[in-house]
Amino acid sequence: MSSQGATARAAIYTRVSTAKQGEEGTSLDTHEGRARAYCAERGYAVDEGHVYRETHTGADLFERPKLAALREAIRRREVDVVVAFALDRITRDQAHLHYFLVEAEAAGVAVDFVTERLEDTPEGKLLQSVRGFVAEVERLKIRERTTRGRRARAEGGKLLVNHRPMYGYRFRDEAKGAYAIDPTTEPIVRRIFAEALAGRSNRAIAAILTAEGVPTPRGRSARWDHSSISDMLRERAYTGEARALRYRVVKAKGQKRQVVERPMEEQVALPAGTVPRLVDPAAFEAVQERLRRNKAQSVRRDRNPQVGILRRGFGFCGYCGCALRVSVNGRRTVYRSGAEKRHGCPGHSMETDLLDAAVWERVEAILTTPDVIAREIERRRESAAPDPAELADVDRRLEAIARQRANLVARLALLEDEDDAAAVATRINALAGQRRALEGEREAILARHAAWEEGARWLDGVERYRQQIAARLTTLDFAGKRVALEALGVEVRLFRSDHEPRWIVNALIPALPTGNMVSTPRCCPRTLPQPRY
Repeated sequence: MSSQGATARAAIYTRVSTAKQGEEGTSLDTHEGRARAYCAERGYAVDEGHVYRETHTGADLFERPKLAALREAIRRREVDVVVAFALDRITRDQAHLHYFLVEAEAAGVAVDFVTERLEDTPEGKLLQSVRGFVAEVERLKIRERTTRGRRARAEGGKLLVNHRPMYGYRFRDEAKGAYAIDPTTEPIVRRIFAEALAGRSNRAIAAILTAEGVPTPRGRSARWDHSSISDMLRERAYTGEARALRYRVVKAKGQKRQVVERPMEEQVALPAGTVPRLVDPAAFEAVQERLRRNKAQSVRRDRNPQVGILRRGFGFCGYCGCALRVSVNGRRTVYRSGAEKRHGCPGHSMETDLLDAAVWERVEAILTTPDVIAREIERRRESAAPDPAELADVDRRLEAIARQRANLVARLALLEDEDDAAAVATRINALAGQRRALEGEREAILARHAAWEEGARWLDGVERYRQQIAARLTTLDFAGKRVALEALGVEVRLFRSDHEPRWIVNALIPALPTGNMVSTPRCCPRTLPQPRY
């Protein structure tokens, strides 16, 4: 260790192993003399009350009276530096030496040796390695304790918070276990989602907010960034679905650290109301679909933006699920798997004009046959219509639980016996669990109702679109055909030439098989696209 300043208080420790050496005094005197000279050279002030001479085996650490007295002086910070003749005079056991040095370091006391520098000895090099290992173990223990504490807080129904709440909220109380709506920023969140639903891009929304001087989430800059808008639009907690431990940091060899979402079974669902709802779940899902479509249909870095109507969001590999890309090889233009030779994808292709013509033939058949959409409208409205009695039943059960809880709380206030009070408190907690389960069931029912209503609106929109577009289908350009694909929710899966069928068309409206193509209904889409006219 490095030495202290010129006024450092020095302790000297000398040791021999046998009584004969101690009686002769030769080694002890020699070692002490060399240690005093060492201190004089460096300007240390030797404290005569802390000169320790001992005869004891070097294999022991805890049974040496003089060394025990020195260690006590170190812990009381009565000295600034300990000087010994050689490293093995302290101990011959490397584990004991490490223990002694760590103890001294914790007290801010240096340890110097007359005959050697600790860093240059094999023991010193080993100790440096051991210290690094111990530090790593301690870091792992700290991480484990932190993770355990975070999970315990989450399982207790409380948020895992940073120094600031999520944009649109404030902390409900000093415990920071739940959010309350912030009346200042809540309208901004709602506006951002409304703008996204209206079709504005993240960059356009950010530019509007910046131009209007709306405060940013972190307040570090006056300019909104499109990435902040993207993060907010993808934050499911705005729907009131609060979950803790959603993400973790992973780092693969040779790569940067990435934040990835944990599997659902590793996440912790928080009680209803922990995060108040700002965005309707159906609207949130519609925004996610729009974001997915915007990304898939982006023409940035696209060398052939007007070739292949199924690219950028409509065509996918039937094996790996990756989006099809357009490849030009001389005069031949083909759809090719975007993840060729990865994920077990065999690598396959097909001419764009052949697949486009086949899919478009099916789209024309749907849009020019009024009965197809009419039958689907009638089928969905009859088979999937929500039952109002289902929601009413859940509401009645919630009201009954509220009455029972109120009666139990009133009874608890009158009880004096601790056992009776504990029994009543247990029943109150049980009712709270039943209430949370029913609230979750109610949310699911409302979500189903909203999805059904959205589906009905979508089908009405498709029919209006069909009436407007049917007469001019043959004159639609590249962009117009892609609008029609989006209106019908078309997704095409392409396989190798030896696969039967060669491709599959999934759409939100079913159609009959034709030729080498199978059309199957997508009855439960994540969201329903909004037709554009």
